[in-house]
Amino acid sequence: MAFEVQLSSQTPGEYNRPSQRYFDSGIFPVWLVPRDLEYNPIRLPIVHAGFGKNSPMLADPASLMELKIRQDIVESSTTLGAFIYRILTHGPVWSVGSPRPAAEATRRRRTGASGRRTQGGDGPAGAGRDNCR
Repeated sequence: MAFEVQLSSQTPGEYNRPSQRYFDSGIFPVWLVPRDLEYNPIRLPIVHAGFGKNSPMLADPASLMELKIRQDIVESSTTLGAFIYRILTHGPVWSVGSPRPAAEATRRRRTGASGRRTQGGDGPAGAGRDNCR
């Protein structure tokens, strides 16, 4: 398992490429980010912590473990500390798959069978499911 702490903004590709490399290597990536990503039709294992490079410095860094988070990687974890404990002891619950199959499915939906771009949304995230733990 790899934990990536990203405090500043990145493009979707800057999240997707390293995530795919991790999945290809059999490593489950977890991104700790301060806020929702900019538009990215591909779901990634993300933990929204609300703490970023412009956040005030904490007197006690251990208090980071009490941050309220949003995530869909493990069950029943509302703080960063509880999330880390749960993922390290029980592993992730992630059936979405890696970025590459989801990106290819999105491309197919956008271009259609003719190879030309079509109208329409991105559809459900999670196409090309491949479990990684």
